[in-house]
Parts: sequence; structure tokens; C-alpha cells
Amino acid sequence: METVLGDLRGRNCLVYLDDIIIYSSSVADHLQDIQSVFDRLKAAGLTLNLKKCRFCLPELKFLGHVVNAEGIHADPAKVEAVQKFPIPTSLKAVQRFLGMAGWYHRFVPDFSKVAEPLNHLKKKGVKFQWTPACQGAFDTLKNSLITPPVLGHPNLNAHFIVYTDASQTGLGAVLAQQTGLGTEEVLAYASRTLNSAERNYSTTERECLAVVWALEKWSYYLEAKIFTVVTDHAALQWVLASGKTNSRLIRWSIRLQKFDFIIEYRKGKLNVVPDALSRITETANVCPPLCSTYTTAKCLDDSFPLDDESVWRAQQKDAAIMAIHKSLSEEDSKSRFNDKYSIIQDKLYRKTPRGDGIHSTHYRVFIPSTLCDQIIQAYHANPMSGHLGVFKTYRRLQEVVYWPGMWVDTRKFVQQCEVCQKYKPDIGRPAGKMQQTVVNHPNEMLGIDLM
Repeated sequence: METVLGDLRGRNCLVYLDDIIIYSSSVADHLQDIQSVFDRLKAAGLTLNLKKCRFCLPELKFLGHVVNAEGIHADPAKVEAVQKFPIPTSLKAVQRFLGMAGWYHRFVPDFSKVAEPLNHLKKKGVKFQWTPACQGAFDTLKNSLITPPVLGHPNLNAHFIVYTDASQTGLGAVLAQQTGLGTEEVLAYASRTLNSAERNYSTTERECLAVVWALEKWSYYLEAKIFTVVTDHAALQWVLASGKTNSRLIRWSIRLQKFDFIIEYRKGKLNVVPDALSRITETANVCPPLCSTYTTAKCLDDSFPLDDESVWRAQQKDAAIMAIHKSLSEEDSKSRFNDKYSIIQDKLYRKTPRGDGIHSTHYRVFIPSTLCDQIIQAYHANPMSGHLGVFKTYRRLQEVVYWPGMWVDTRKFVQQCEVCQKYKPDIGRPAGKMQQTVVNHPNEMLGIDLM
């Protein structure tokens, strides 16, 4: 369908699977746009089911949203289903509720903050227990969708403004644009929690991460135009343009070079909405930095499939690890391993210098050989990121774990991944356009869908 409509997509129509939405600024233009779409379909030999067609509608329900001249609303029928959802009594019920409510996260300014107690129940190793905090989050999410805000339609000719903020536990952002009346109209809210590793970032790094995350999230609106980024962290006005910064900020500044924006400083008390979005609940598994001079793989991200005790037990059974552990544990030891390894909470870590001016040493947990495949599987086939390639999988592993020969093991595992081999992109010639089957008389050929 996308091939058939070609250049009409984005100009006067949108395509989602086999659904076509035609939009116009006036009735006269709408009739012409409908005719142009019909001409393309006719040329491709495609027909439409008249019973499923709707024409010249002032308001449209699509994918759980209501779109009209005022803006984008949540579908009242879908919202009612969320509000009538019973109190969850199992993890699967929590997942179903978050899936339904999460569809409308763009209408809830502090969705990540509110949903934190419920998301905590989904973590590996957490026993399901419905607490008052969970009930409060459940009720707040349902109540926030009773009268959700109306989000404006983006005007690509208007000036966009991105508000960002970061806290110890999360990021928040608001996408807005200036209207002809001199006011600002909100287009979308966004927020997310920081993983354990990101919570060890310095304040400047977290604020910069908020900018990178927000701009890449809304890049389809912001690329190839000048816009404004509003932050309550004054240092961002010069740190990205300065060469005197650490390697992480340099990498992020390179990612931001495709955007053309002006950074505007605004005090936190005047940057209210994104500041509130970033204030994720402080009591839910906040992992404070162990020391201001180093970070450690103790603060593992959500992809890590094992808890500390499992890693410790496996290390105790690994002869090579225990040999290093014993050498480092000897009193007045001048072991040759001192420069490369450390023992933290009775577990062995590999340490490497960062040299970024913020954290001088990076600590990664030493993974025993019996757990290597399990760790690679978790980082290669994470449901939130899909099956990554060799290099990206290795880079994710390299941030938190270590074992000798990790690159070779990662490459071998990814190359032998059955899912990757089965579903990797087809590099052959693309399929042609769909054609109707030619028949000689009615009922010569019948098609049946079996459900």
C-alpha cells in the first residue's frame, strides 16, 4: 500500500497496514485528494470495500484516539475499559493493565512517576505483593485518564520548543510549539526512569542525557529546522560546545550535531512540568553511587538476568576466579592482579580506567564461564531492543560485565542465533505489487479465512 500511494503519503494521506486516512484543509481539496488516491488504487488493480469506507468526517476514531480540529483526544470507549479494570491479583494482570494504560502515556504528564510501583512488580526476582503504593498508582492512573488533556496538532511551520529536566531517578520532557496568538500549545509529554547505571551519572550528564533522549524521541518533528531547548541546568549552555568535557558528553554532543537548536536556561521553579515528570519515586530501588570517584557493575541495568547471590555462587565454583580472589585476599598482598581486579562485597570485579574526568575507574563484574551464554542471551535478545548485532551486543555487555574472550564468545553466539538466522532481512529482489486474480465467471475461486 505504501508503494502504491508513493508520494501522496504525508502530503494528503497516511497509511497504516491496509488502512488509509485522507486529510485536507477544505471540502473542495478533500474531494480532489480522494480522487487522487482512488486513481492510484485503480492503477494498481486494488479495490475497496464500500461498507468499510467513511468520507468527509469532521472527527475520526483511529487506533484508540479521536482526532478532530481541536486536537488529539483519548478514545472515551477505550479509556472506560481502563477505568473499569479490576484490581490486579497477579503479575499478568498488572502487565495487562500497564499495557492498556501505557497506550495513553502521552496524555499523562507524569506517567513514569505514577507507574513506578507497578513497574517494580515486573522486575525479575520481585515477589508479587499488592502494596498501598501499588493501589495508589493503580487508582491515580485510572483517575488521570478520566479527563485527559487535548494534545495539539503539530504545525511544521511553527517554532518548536522542547522542555527537558532530569532528576536522580528519571527524565522528563515536553514538546510544545508556539501558536499565532503568542501562546504555547503542548504536543506531547514524555518521561522515563533511569536504570541503575544511569543513576550513577553526574548531574550534568543526566541533564544532557535528557536532551539527547528527548530530541531523538521527537526527531521526526525537529530535524532540518531551528528550535529551542529549555533546561534548568545552566552548564548545558556551554558544556556541549566546549571541548573540555568527558568522553560520554563528547559522544552525546556528536549525536546532537544533526539538530539545529538554541539552548535556553530557565530556573527550575519556572520549568515546572518537565521537572515534575523527572521526579520518579525515590523509594523504589534507588541505587546511590558507591563513591564519587568510581562506578561499579553492582548497579546493573534491567537486562541483567541474575541477582547478586547467583553471580556470587557461580564465582565460588570457578577455579580461575577463585585463584584471583585468593591472591587478592591475602594480607599485605602484592599480587599482580591488584591493578586489574578488585573484590567488592566478596565478588570479583574487573577494573579499567575511564579517564573522563568524572569517574576515574569503571568496575565490571567478572562472569564465570558457566554463565556466559545466559548473559549474552539476555543482552542480545532483550524484548525491549530486539536481537542486536554482534557489535551492539558486545558494547552493551562491555558496560557491565567482563570475562576473557568475551568478543569471540559474543560473535559466535550471535552468528549461531536461530531467531536471527530465521528472520534476518531478505537481501533478494523485492516482491512485486499485489495483483487481483483473473477469473472467468462468478464463484470460480473462493477464499476462506479460518479463525
